[in-house]
Amino acid sequence: MLTAIAKPFGWLLMTFYEFTKNYGLAVILFSVVVKLILLPFQMKSKRGMMQTARLQPRLKELEKSTARTSRSTTRRSRSST
Repeated sequence: MLTAIAKPFGWLLMTFYEFTKNYGLAVILFSVVVKLILLPFQMKSKRGMMQTARLQPRLKELEKSTARTSRSTTRRSRSST
């Protein structure tokens, strides 16, 4: 399983080294490419977190109203028995 990831990454790193003849610069280029590949996933995750944060106050209001409704329903059912 790890070989499926390591071989392409190794090839890319060696390609950058052959192009620059400098391991430090090859690693920097490699990290930039990996960052660019992962960017769409990070953006989607961030968007989802922002939507959840925007909905949080509404969820709390719903929880409060549901808790009040369930308490009053429970009290009525206990008092009628």
